[in-house]
Amino acid sequence: MIYCCIKAFDDLKQEHYGEIKYFDGDTFESPFKNERAIEFSQVYDHNYHGRYHSEVGISNAYKPGETVYYGFAFKIPNEWKFTDDTMTILQFIADFNGWEENGLKGKSWSPSTKIWIKGNQLFTRIRQGSVLEEDNEWFNIADVSKDTWHSVVFGVKWSDTSDGWFKLWYDKKLAINKRDVPTTMKTDNRPFDLRLGLYATDWYNHGGVMKGHQAKKTIYIDKIAMGDWLDVVDPYLWEDPFHKNKKQLRQKK
Repeated sequence: MIYCCIKAFDDLKQEHYGEIKYFDGDTFESPFKNERAIEFSQVYDHNYHGRYHSEVGISNAYKPGETVYYGFAFKIPNEWKFTDDTMTILQFIADFNGWEENGLKGKSWSPSTKIWIKGNQLFTRIRQGSVLEEDNEWFNIADVSKDTWHSVVFGVKWSDTSDGWFKLWYDKKLAINKRDVPTTMKTDNRPFDLRLGLYATDWYNHGGVMKGHQAKKTIYIDKIAMGDWLDVVDPYLWEDPFHKNKKQLRQKK
């Protein structure tokens, strides 16, 4: 599945002053006429006490037991100020409202794998074990440079046992290769959604306090894709005839 326009997504989440719109600047090596990247922004407000999501959503992005590949490109602008606040750009998430473990109840929506920027570094994680506990393995992917398009491609065998695997390529280079590991929490067969964009996580998690002095954050994302094999989702391969013929494809998996 290739997502070429905002209306192709299953959900748009724009909280408070958050905004999602087409970016009028450059795209990631686009072979398509009139194609535009998507701009995501959020604005800090010390009088606001909610979350700061600006994300597009894809339903049914995985279920435990599936093997799926994902790809996208992103760019942060020159004016981006690096701080210790976590800025989530991708997350898989499911609704666990009513979930129970050993007499304890779930906490509504809860994410598994995430990708985020913190400082000038890009991170990801694998989450495993209990839904009600944070059993995570974190990975530092690479440095992030400003005003440069970066590609992220990853494949996952989603499993709550040790037969799972997780591979991630950053700017064409293999950055993570984990095998024989659990890659998702121990759950039932409920689907996880995929969200991409800008979620200013720590503006909410740190009690409404922002680090640094940049109240508005903006990121650009392009070439969002999800599929059953690597070549379908790699942003560098969008000139392949498959992508040219299928660029308007929008079907549920």
